[in-house]
Amino acid sequence: MSDTENTASTPRPAPPSLGVRLFAHALRMLAGNGATVLKISALPFGLIVLVQLAGNRIGRLLFAAQGAEAGGPPALFLLNLAFFLLTLFLLGWAAVAWHRFILCDERPGLVPPLHPRAILAYLGRGVLVALVMLTILFLPMTFSAMLLGKLGQGPDSPLALGISLGMNTIATWLVLVLAPMLVGAAIGKPMGLADAFRASGRHLGALLVAAFLFTLFYMGLGWLAVRLQFALAHFAPIATGIVTLLINWLVMMTGFSLLTTVHGHVVERRPLG
Repeated sequence: MSDTENTASTPRPAPPSLGVRLFAHALRMLAGNGATVLKISALPFGLIVLVQLAGNRIGRLLFAAQGAEAGGPPALFLLNLAFFLLTLFLLGWAAVAWHRFILCDERPGLVPPLHPRAILAYLGRGVLVALVMLTILFLPMTFSAMLLGKLGQGPDSPLALGISLGMNTIATWLVLVLAPMLVGAAIGKPMGLADAFRASGRHLGALLVAAFLFTLFYMGLGWLAVRLQFALAHFAPIATGIVTLLINWLVMMTGFSLLTTVHGHVVERRPLG
């Protein structure tokens, strides 16, 4: 291993600087496998776009053809739920294919390999991760919202942005801590919640640094997307949708790559190079 690893019964915590290397390695994996990234992600993300367009179209048709009452909350709720679940499955398809490419050397053809059981297991673990995040962050988020309201701070205020950065960093950190459970489900090596915490135990500081860097990355891209949308809205409206799609794609694939990197290094002891 290139990082100092203590194989004694009480290993020392990994240095926080490892977090920088984890994030950098995730970006390098994407940059170094550009053609494979497109093979894995093009079809699932293209279908996600079609699903969203179809959902919007069907929703408008419900109101136009049958009125607001017929296409009201029950019908729209079921419609939105169906398209939301389909979108999650397509995201899981891309995530599982990427994890398996990097960790199992499963190379995609024109269509990325489809493993429905692994995808469903991956999404199931994702629900568990979401519940952990909600349990830990519910009270801090509620208190923060009340504080911002009491102080009259808008969403673009420095205090609101600082709180958002902190909360998103903690949420991302929890996902990275539980990455062994998520990725393990994708590659056929299931791991429980306690096992994932134990595997990540000595890397908590490094994972916090990686989470902070990734949060800065996607919040910065989100800020850029908003600015570009305002700039392009008047003379190239279709470009705003393309910009949003590309940024969302980049953020999601970087997230999948970071999860893969964490699992590979923390669980499988792979060097970061």
